[in-house]
Amino acid sequence: MRRRKRLPFRQLRMCKAGITLYMSLILLVILSLIAAGFYSVKIAAGRVSLQMGTEEGIFSAFAGYDRLLFDKYGLLFLDIGRGESEWKLGSVLKGIAGDASFVTNPSDCRVGVTDLSICLHESSVTGLVLASDLGGAAFERQICQQEKLQTSTGETYRLREKTGADAEAAREMLELRRGISEERAGDFYSEVSEEELKTLPAGYRDPVKAIRNLKKRGLLSLVFPDVGRIPAGTSEGQMPASTRALRQGFGMLPTQWEGGTGDAAARLRRFLMDDFCCYTDGQRGAGLVCQIEYGIKHQSSDRENLREVLSDLLKIREASNLMFLLTNPSKGREADVLGASMAASLLSPELAPGLSFALKTAWAYGEAIQDLRNLVNGGRVPIAKSESDWQLELTGLAGLGSSAVEATGGDHGLSYRDYLRLLVMQVDRQQLVPALMDLVEINMRQEGRDGFCLDCCVDAMEVELHGDICGRDFFTRRAFGYDMKE
Repeated sequence: MRRRKRLPFRQLRMCKAGITLYMSLILLVILSLIAAGFYSVKIAAGRVSLQMGTEEGIFSAFAGYDRLLFDKYGLLFLDIGRGESEWKLGSVLKGIAGDASFVTNPSDCRVGVTDLSICLHESSVTGLVLASDLGGAAFERQICQQEKLQTSTGETYRLREKTGADAEAAREMLELRRGISEERAGDFYSEVSEEELKTLPAGYRDPVKAIRNLKKRGLLSLVFPDVGRIPAGTSEGQMPASTRALRQGFGMLPTQWEGGTGDAAARLRRFLMDDFCCYTDGQRGAGLVCQIEYGIKHQSSDRENLREVLSDLLKIREASNLMFLLTNPSKGREADVLGASMAASLLSPELAPGLSFALKTAWAYGEAIQDLRNLVNGGRVPIAKSESDWQLELTGLAGLGSSAVEATGGDHGLSYRDYLRLLVMQVDRQQLVPALMDLVEINMRQEGRDGFCLDCCVDAMEVELHGDICGRDFFTRRAFGYDMKE
């Protein structure tokens, strides 16, 4: 056998050195890969931590929603004005960054978790949705959502059906009244025999003239003989949302309410009726007393809103009362006999139908004034009266302005608030939203939040935070908004 040649010592030594160098290079590459992996993991962990911290910060900020606004109206908004009329975004951002640091730098908070060396150095708001944006889209959405959560569909439809039936009856009355004029007086007059004629006493006061003179006094003075009961609240000087230039959000669009126009309008009306007061609720204070009336008429003072609402109710009640007089044999006959007697005293019997119709019209008006007095005093009045519901005698028509009528206090018919519900049915959502925004602002200011503004109330926000991770700048954006789900 041939023997293998042994390498010289020097060559063997060089070979071993080459192997060592080769292994060192391999280990260096491996260590570099491991170091790069650790660095990459640290960057990734830092970015995740930055994202989590931003979410934690914005969640914490929105957890500070306005408690008073939620307790009173069920609305979730972050008031960045803190009860004042100017934005305080700086303090909000500072709070978000501070809360984010609990996650990004836990060792600073003595939590004992490995420090990822994230240095937060810049923050900004890149998107903002206010309650008042796009005509109050977020405000309307929240009202509709919370009303939907609180009210079952069946209850909503039952209330709508009942109110709709009463509103339809009122509309029919008004439509019939528009079709009845003095030219048709003869259609509603029954001939009166000479035996039925009455002799009018000396100094007899013509009821028709008496009513014409009463109308000159103004509706409020007739309904409220005690003028001290007429409320004097006003929104002037308070600069509610509908009367000022509103600030706008940026970078984001409000989430529109998807409940449909009809459903949205019905829920807004219910919110107005359930969460605000009217004249008969007896609330008195520095703010508006007639708040539901404000939602219907949107005038600047309680007096104006109450006068316009009562004017609408007067038309409904006068039309209903006239329909009763024209169709009721007993009451209608009283007016026919008195009209014929007045015509006979003037030696003009041909005037009897016209005088009878004028008496019925004046009587219906006088009875309507009585109805309004009962309503504002807490009584109830049915849409269509029966003979037992009638209050005012024809002989007492001339003295209507000199005496106040007490409330009946009965449970028959509709209350003042029920009649307001009929009027609210005629108000569309484009009119309701600004009025509701005004009322919320006015009432919040009466609770000690003197500068409260809905254009300082945030529904959604997007925040950008910058952090230094291992010497490199990274940023993340996170958005959050209130949304009540079923």
